[in-house]
Amino acid sequence: MDITVNGEPKSVPEGCTATDVLREMGLAHRRVAVLINDDVVPAELQAQTALKEHDCVEIIAFAAGG
Repeated sequence: MDITVNGEPKSVPEGCTATDVLREMGLAHRRVAVLINDDVVPAELQAQTALKEHDCVEIIAFAAGG
């Protein structure tokens, strides 16, 4: 199925979850915020949040600065 991740089109298998996308992008163990269609998905729900055709996913990584 086709989704958009951070503005880029991406094909993922049916039943793919937010955590699956994070793993594929190498971000599974980083502290990130995930939004699906502008709704925040809490970290504890990302593994059970299945994506749907044409969902828009935004992944925001936190960075330390100073």
